[in-house]
Amino acid sequence: MIIEGRVKLGEDVIETPSTVLHDLRGVTVDGNAVREAEETRLFVFHKPAGLLTAERDPIGRPTIYTALRNALPEGSGRVMPIAVSTSTPRACSC
Repeated sequence: MIIEGRVKLGEDVIETPSTVLHDLRGVTVDGNAVREAEETRLFVFHKPAGLLTAERDPIGRPTIYTALRNALPEGSGRVMPIAVSTSTPRACSC
């Protein structure tokens, strides 16, 4: 987007990706104002056996998104899974 000249700060085209911005006031892409990032929210979900941790499956197996579709609050935005192991740590005999 920057190389294509689509990003501006006020009326000035931003020409390099290394431009330091202290905030996003006045930054536009294709004439549309860039919004501040939303605050990160974490949701804890115990994944039942049999669900894939993938957005979609080419052969139609159920994913965590199938289970979460109606469980998340309205306007939750994009959901990105992170793995957290609950298993007991074991010593490595490497």
